[in-house]
Amino acid sequence: MKLIDNWHRCWRLTSVQAAVVLALLSLIQAEVLPLFQFAISPRVWPWLTGCLGLVIVILRVIAQPGALDPRERRRS
Repeated sequence: MKLIDNWHRCWRLTSVQAAVVLALLSLIQAEVLPLFQFAISPRVWPWLTGCLGLVIVILRVIAQPGALDPRERRRS
């Protein structure tokens, strides 16, 4: 297995940020979903997380020039 260059800066990649959001949603699903049952049906939740997974795949193939370059500073 070979890591990508500047792997320690991967948190700057949009796909990694979206994957973290998906992981957090999965972790808190049991506690959060009952609170939002009035707005989000339990039948919709798998579709919501599945779509977010698909978004992660799409974000991964979009070029993000400078995201891992230590000389490049992201502007807010």
